[in-house]
Amino acid sequence: MKKAHKLFIILIFIISVVLFCYYNFNGIQIYKYDIIVGNHIGFNLDNDMLHFGTVPKGENSKRSVVIRNTGEKSKVRIKAFGEISDFIYASDNNFILLPEESKEITLYIYTNKSMQNKKYEGHILFILTKF
Repeated sequence: MKKAHKLFIILIFIISVVLFCYYNFNGIQIYKYDIIVGNHIGFNLDNDMLHFGTVPKGENSKRSVVIRNTGEKSKVRIKAFGEISDFIYASDNNFILLPEESKEITLYIYTNKSMQNKKYEGHILFILTKF
């Protein structure tokens, strides 16, 4: 297991404890993501994680996920981690889900001309707090 992955797991644990204690934590869903910045366009539709495929510099990619609330009425917050987390946007954030309600969210990754051609990875958290 990579050192960065171990640190991420510890960070998630700490965030979970803080949220549970202070914000009536209701649940968390974690998705690993990757995107390859390259000289062509490529698709990866595997469902083992959020693969945004291969995109040229300055282009973007998107993937959709469905968030389902199996608990109490909750506020959902989306937070991205990773080297390019500042370039990830959600179609909706900080929204309310009723019990047993689902919502489809589209996640967008934008690249810029200054990015290196390489694979970028990270995690996206969907944090549910009681509302």
